Amino acid sequence: MKVKNYLKYEVLEGTVLELKYEFFTSKKGEFIIEDLKNKLQKSISSYPNRSSFSLTKAFNSDNPKYVLISEANWNTSMDELDKILNWINENCSTKYSTSLSVKLKFDKFDTPYSISTIPLNSIIKSIDESIIYSKLNNQLSPMILSINPFKENNLNSDLLKESNIYRICAKDKGLGILEFNWIGGENYHKNISGIKEVLEYLTITTFNSINSNDHLSEYSNWNYNIGLVSPSQFLEKNPKLKLTVNLNSNIEIIKTYWSQIKENLYTIYKNKELEGSINLDTEKSRFQLKGLKLNETILRNYDILNCEIKNCLIDSCDLYNLKCNESHIYNSNLMRSCEITQSYIQNTMIFKSNTLNKSIIKGFGHTINSELKECEIFNMSLGTYASTDDKTILIQDELKTKPINGSLKR
Repeated sequence: MKVKNYLKYEVLEGTVLELKYEFFTSKKGEFIIEDLKNKLQKSISSYPNRSSFSLTKAFNSDNPKYVLISEANWNTSMDELDKILNWINENCSTKYSTSLSVKLKFDKFDTPYSISTIPLNSIIKSIDESIIYSKLNNQLSPMILSINPFKENNLNSDLLKESNIYRICAKDKGLGILEFNWIGGENYHKNISGIKEVLEYLTITTFNSINSNDHLSEYSNWNYNIGLVSPSQFLEKNPKLKLTVNLNSNIEIIKTYWSQIKENLYTIYKNKELEGSINLDTEKSRFQLKGLKLNETILRNYDILNCEIKNCLIDSCDLYNLKCNESHIYNSNLMRSCEITQSYIQNTMIFKSNTLNKSIIKGFGHTINSELKECEIFNMSLGTYASTDDKTILIQDELKTKPINGSLKR
């Protein structure tokens, strides 16, 4: 299909945004609703549209979190953005766990692709995160994972259908909608100009992707020289890494298990020299990672010891003496001496002698026996060895239902 050129103002005029604002306030829900009705000149409803907005209380507390969602065309969205962020500045607070996400869709354009038909990795590959970081002054939603791993490995698009895990959520891609999750963190509402620049960058970049014939297939691999042809080549590229099988470094034994080792190294090795040790325990069919520095990767079914981790997804791991920042941890065990900062933790046992800072922790009746600083804790109890500061919130009553008929109901 021949590509038709559109001017920037034409693209923006044909863009619809649904913006979701998160904030904390002690003001009554009735005041918030009436104030926002007047400012936005919209009604309130359970499902936001171009003539109404929705407001939801996330949980009960003296200073609860609220979620405001409003949909509009580009120009109206920019006007609402000014009004809402200034209102948040006057009446509310934001912190590490608050964000501003955007769902983007286009009115009908004559383009080779649409959001629903374009290969997702073509959009991912076109986005330069460093540009977004610079416009947000490197302050962004800290617990949402970078898209970078998907620029370096085969794309598993199912992972990007998980809301609020990755910076791009493709849950509604089939409906012609993409959700972007870069904006957030403490005082995000004070950077109005930077937020507008990011929204414009994401809009124009996404549109340029669908208005092109040059695309990758959905699961194409962005190949790079990963040096995993043989254990000898890999170890030559990583002289500071100790690789063992059952704690034995014999190269012939490593060759015997190389296919299994290589499969796991794909998720760890990013063509950057590794320093530390990796051991395969064949009896448990489980790897132990020790002394590694890992960034922007997915770690499943490992024992992780004395490592430094940032911007990773950790699932079904046992963690010891770990320094972890801006990551997601699921179905794991924080065994001892772990320092976790600005991370999302779910269904994970947290034993004593760990420290958790500015993190969201959700469980199913589990008991925490660690030090907690500025955390939000859902459906968990504090054990004998737990300690908290005055900024930690213990929540046993997370609210789910959207507002109905102008009042906040459960």
